[in-house]
Order: sequence, then C-alpha cells, then structure tokens
Amino acid sequence: PLHAAAASGQVSVVRLLLELGVEYDAVNVHGNTALHIACLNGQDVVVQELLSYGASINSCNHRGLTPLHYAASSTHGGICLEILVSQGANPKSQCTDGRTPLHMTALHGRFTRAQTLIEHGAEIDACDKNGNTSLHIAARYGHELLINTLLEQGADPMRRGTSGMLPVHVAALNGHTDCMKRLLSAMPQLNIDITDDCGRTCLHGAACSGKVDCVELLLKTGATLSQIDVEGRTPLHSAAAHVHAQC
Repeated sequence: PLHAAAASGQVSVVRLLLELGVEYDAVNVHGNTALHIACLNGQDVVVQELLSYGASINSCNHRGLTPLHYAASSTHGGICLEILVSQGANPKSQCTDGRTPLHMTALHGRFTRAQTLIEHGAEIDACDKNGNTSLHIAARYGHELLINTLLEQGADPMRRGTSGMLPVHVAALNGHTDCMKRLLSAMPQLNIDITDDCGRTCLHGAACSGKVDCVELLLKTGATLSQIDVEGRTPLHSAAAHVHAQC
C-alpha cells in the first residue's frame, strides 16, 4: 500500500500508513523502497514526508540504483533531486553497471539536474563499467545542452571510453553533428584523425552513421579519407558496408 500511495502522490495516505507503523524502507520485488517509487514518479511532497519519517536516502535496489538515480532520470524528478541532495543523498553512488546519477542525467538529457549534481559534489568524469563518462553518454544520445553544461563544468573531452572512443567519436558514430561541433570546439588542437582502439577515426564513425552533414563537417575540418582501421578499412568502406550511398 505504501508503494502505491507513493507512486500516485497520495500524501495523506502515506502519512497515515507511516503513523500506523508501516515499514518505510520495505522493498518490492525489484528492491525499490517507497522513496524510490516517489522519485520515479516525481512525487516531491511524498519524498519530503518519507524522509521526515527516516526513510533511507541512499538505499539501493537490486540493480544498485538509489532514489537519486531515479530523481536524476525521471520526467518529473527535478524537485525530488533538489530535496535529496539538500538532505545529503550521495551524488557519487554507482549502480551495478557503474552509472552514477550524473550518468542518468546524461542518458535522459536533464542538464539542469546535471548542474545541481555537480554543484553538490558529483564526480564529473566518473566512469561506468564500460569506461564511459557522462560526456560519452550525452554524446551518444545527442544531448547538446548537456554536453555544453558538462564541458563548462570541466568534463574531460579527451577521456576514452568503450573501445577507446572519445566522446567526439561517439557523437560521430551516432550522427549528432551539433554535438560534434561543440566537442571539437573544446579541443582546438585535436588531431581530427585520432583513432579509437580499433583504428577508427571520427570519419569512420560518421560514415557508418550515414549522416552526410557529419561527414562534411569532418572533411572541412581536415579529416583524412584514406585513413585505415585495424582491419584495413577506410571511411568509404564503412559507408559502403552500411549501404550509405549518400556518403
């Protein structure tokens, strides 16, 4: 009953149940407490009520996610996040795949919440189990405003992630031209033909994505058409392999 009331924002019911002695940190089959559920659904008044009764602010569910992870990612979790960090929630907590609440903001493009987490001590270049930072995640999903926030706060655009890719490699591979532009502007001395662990350049990635504007941007920046990866493929091979005739 407490989880259901928390999900729907029925504060009076939540309060009544707590007064009757219902265990505030009881978990459901996924290991979520009522506080997790309230943050997932953006029920900030319920969050305050649960915390006032002593709910565990850093409890982890079966995937290692805390209420702060949910507040960082959910559609209406902004105020919940503000409440949690103001009351001492750990912004550096990592779930089982190594993602922090900051990674979750990057996944969903919550740039205001990212700023709040950084102001409260989030580690800006923390890596998940694949070695990816929040900047890599934002680049993958095309969240330019979040990329801008992270870079302004000192995120390292030269940090390597999965397969040794820089965030700009990730942006190119996923066809996010505006994100590429912003990342390149943060690295004016970058060798545009810098490779990942597989010998692939940004141009290889852009060719795979099939985004002509990405390819054009890189060529204008001086990218080399003849660069080969560890398997001997040029960007043209990459475009052909993915049937991108326009590239």
